[in-house]
Amino acid sequence: MKKLIMAVLVLAMVFMAFGCAKAPAPDGILSSFKATDLDGNTVDQTVFSGYKLTMINVWGTFCGPCISEMPEIGALNRNLTDQGFQVVGIVVDAGDGTAVDESVVKTAGDIIEQTGADYLHILPSTDLTEGYLDQVMYVPTTIFVDEYGNQVGDEYVGAKDYEDWAGIIEELLGEVG
Repeated sequence: MKKLIMAVLVLAMVFMAFGCAKAPAPDGILSSFKATDLDGNTVDQTVFSGYKLTMINVWGTFCGPCISEMPEIGALNRNLTDQGFQVVGIVVDAGDGTAVDESVVKTAGDIIEQTGADYLHILPSTDLTEGYLDQVMYVPTTIFVDEYGNQVGDEYVGAKDYEDWAGIIEELLGEVG
């Protein structure tokens, strides 16, 4: 009987120790990818490192609601950085994963400048188009990921204003600690 009790206690301690550990999951929605930003610089999942929460906003240069929410998303990026928050945009119509449409990249750059959406914007790569972007049906679509690229919370379809996004971000920052 003592051996059984001891075994149960040891197992309980092991579960508590590993249950509280915060280890990266290797199969997160954006835990492994390579892409480029609008300037041609290589970007990968390490872009999330050091941030508790990253907002991934998938948008298109043809999308009025996408463009209309960009000034407020830019303001969120600037105002909440000290809380471990950042925004990354994905310009969905700038390429198909194998080729980049330079005219769309130029248009995206103009939109970013006009809207003050001065956060990182990346282009679709094969990793993204065969992974996460394959699931995106509408723009704007927004998800949030932790520092390892694991999705946090729900997927959001459609544009929101500053206050709506700020409320969602506050809640999700509380979840990731």
